[in-house]
Amino acid sequence: MRPGLRFVFAMCCGALSQLATAAPAWEFLGPAGGTVTSIAAGAKLGTLYAGTVSTDTRTYSTVDDGVTWTETPAVTGCNYHTLLELKVRADGDVFARCYTRVLRSKDGMRTWTPFSPVGVDGAPALDPTSLKRAVIRSNTGVIYFTDDDGIHWTARPPENGMPDVLAFDPYRSGRLVGVSGQVQYLPTSIEYMTALYESLDFGVTWHSVASIIPPTAGGGNCAQGQLFFDTAGVLFYVSACGFFKSSDAGSTWRQVGNGLTGPYYRAAADPSNPSRLVAIVGPTIYESRDAGENWRALPAPPAGIRAFDVALNGDVWIATERGVFVMAASRSAWVGRNTGLYSAIIGRVETLLSGSQRLLTSGSQENVASIDDGASWQPFRIDNQVVAELFRNLTDPASMSAYTIDSRLFSTSDAGATWKLAAAASSPAYFDQTYAALVPVGTQPGLVYGLFQTCESGGFTGCFWGARDVVRSLDGGRTWTKTGSGVSGSVRIFASPADPQVLMVAGWQTLFRSRDGATRWEKLVPNITVGYRLQADPLDPARWYAIGDFGQVAVSSDYGTRWSSISPNYMLTRSVDLLIDPTNTSRLILVRTDGGISVSIDRGANWRTLVTPSPTLAITPDSARVSRSTASAIYAGSGQGVLKLDLATATGPAPTRAIEYYRPQFDHYFITADPTEIAALDSSSLGQLAFARSGESFEVLPAGTALSEGMSPACRFYGKPEKGLDSHFFSLSPTECQQVKDRFADSWVYESPNVFVAGLPSPADGACPTGMVPVYRVFNNRRDANHRYTTSIAVRDQMVAKGWTAEGYGPNGVAMCAR
Repeated sequence: MRPGLRFVFAMCCGALSQLATAAPAWEFLGPAGGTVTSIAAGAKLGTLYAGTVSTDTRTYSTVDDGVTWTETPAVTGCNYHTLLELKVRADGDVFARCYTRVLRSKDGMRTWTPFSPVGVDGAPALDPTSLKRAVIRSNTGVIYFTDDDGIHWTARPPENGMPDVLAFDPYRSGRLVGVSGQVQYLPTSIEYMTALYESLDFGVTWHSVASIIPPTAGGGNCAQGQLFFDTAGVLFYVSACGFFKSSDAGSTWRQVGNGLTGPYYRAAADPSNPSRLVAIVGPTIYESRDAGENWRALPAPPAGIRAFDVALNGDVWIATERGVFVMAASRSAWVGRNTGLYSAIIGRVETLLSGSQRLLTSGSQENVASIDDGASWQPFRIDNQVVAELFRNLTDPASMSAYTIDSRLFSTSDAGATWKLAAAASSPAYFDQTYAALVPVGTQPGLVYGLFQTCESGGFTGCFWGARDVVRSLDGGRTWTKTGSGVSGSVRIFASPADPQVLMVAGWQTLFRSRDGATRWEKLVPNITVGYRLQADPLDPARWYAIGDFGQVAVSSDYGTRWSSISPNYMLTRSVDLLIDPTNTSRLILVRTDGGISVSIDRGANWRTLVTPSPTLAITPDSARVSRSTASAIYAGSGQGVLKLDLATATGPAPTRAIEYYRPQFDHYFITADPTEIAALDSSSLGQLAFARSGESFEVLPAGTALSEGMSPACRFYGKPEKGLDSHFFSLSPTECQQVKDRFADSWVYESPNVFVAGLPSPADGACPTGMVPVYRVFNNRRDANHRYTTSIAVRDQMVAKGWTAEGYGPNGVAMCAR
């Protein structure tokens, strides 16, 4: 085989991973738990399943009674990424109810397949006497029935009195019961009666059994409730109209529930005790030890309950806004079980500096704060009010402003230890107007910029706010002055830390600028699309960065007049946050929503991947912040709580660049990452015979770097001039390197087994791992065999158009992967 002929790598390569010592890793700071929306006890003691909703749906399982949780793959096929309910069958199958459909997992939530037809309303009723039978209602009232475990479903057309709530009778095989409401039109009023129906042919026909709630017992429609049997065969019906019980399979009913207070009920039977029931009424959880006759309130749960279940041993498990908690049947206290369960949806995390660093969160259902860098957390409120939004001070690291949910504006100058009221009524007098997107500057009360917004649409969906002007306050937000900026619509305001008189307002294809503290405004016409997010250089007021929705990054060095792209191609798929190192403004950091980190040390001219993306992270967009105390530390809000990453732990070898040179006398290309060779080539005095930089380069690891999976050294050969060659050849395939040594030793000198280290592409399709870019290889098809290596698909296509041949993996000819 002669170098230059089309080749097939024989080496099988695994997925690329970072060097074990090269990349820092995200650290979970907590708070543990967070909002858990669903929980279900498994068919085996100690096994439980939980679901959360953050930016997407996440599920967890435990086999040690909640001591540790393990995240399971996402529920594929969940409409709108929302998991509403989990249910476990006696054989261990797990059912997930999403909007309009039910999915089923037979392997502990590792994989999911569709179970129900699309368009269902509620969880399936599972027949305990035959695991293959189930029924489920559609959102149009049709009942679907299966007797082959969901392979085929038969529709039962709706009839008058079709039940709203369904359950199988576990003590009479084949009997299906349901609850339906009946309307009676009287001369002067309308009455509702709630009745039990039964079907002995799985929903084809229904027969009235008895009235559960006569018209005098309920003042409204009580047919939207819960129907279930306990382990003694007693049938219960629970709704907003009360708690009802039948000891004869539904023939007669009476109301029970002495001690229950409140209109809303959810209940479950204890599998280990036929006389014990557990119910939730509003925020309180109750227990009955006499089959529902009398009830007592259990100790208050730690937070709002989203779901609950009773395990096989009688333990009560609850999913709450602060995680998972359990109360053993023999105890009287709630115990948190949240190790490994991360679901605290943090919209933003802000850092403040005052002696020790403080962390504050907002945009979540419960704000929390830490004064010990996340080692411990406490609830965070201002004047006993939930914090709606935090505004970082532009120039004072210990100062911040905050709106509470009652629209009062507060400020702190001691890193959150104390807060002072800045404006008791910070919003305008009208309910459809407000001041938002505040930018406090320096000592407060003092200069604050903001946007004057009005409600563009209201009604049932609430307000969609649109900016109408930039406003300025000189007394910390107590009074405001409009600046006549001319902005409108959905826009955001930014100011320069280097010169707070320099302001930018960004919107959809809109950019406004002021260089005198919002006194005069200019409307700019950017030469490229600029997104809604901008970032100002901390030291240079003329330098600004723009961040698009899908990883696009642009830079302007003339106060936003002209822009140029500095986007790394492999980042153009996800939303990113751009951070600037305040101690070295040439150092830029891109944080992806999946946790991937790319760093540039030359203001975006070149990028390298420092942290590979994670399939489980869910970082909240626009939440990443550089630490106020340590520039190497990054904090971010996420669906897992607060995350921290310390870039100082990147101890691996720094990457270097392979520089391309061109020798026009021979139309030959050459690459090298050796500093000595680069210096020699750059200083060459051979005139027209010399090599000159072509302007192309790509990032690799230095020769001798310790290898990890998927990485390989590049061997190099030199073609003997007496054989008509005078060219160099590179390969990352050990097999190809050996073949050249064995078959072409008379023409090609084996110079080195390791001139740099790069990634191997997939042999199947040439794909590079996430965070790396393909390097294409082309061959000149001449006797003086020469190859060119480029990361540009456009350059590769130009060379092919000139008669060169693409070589490598996949249809595009990928020979290696660069950082």
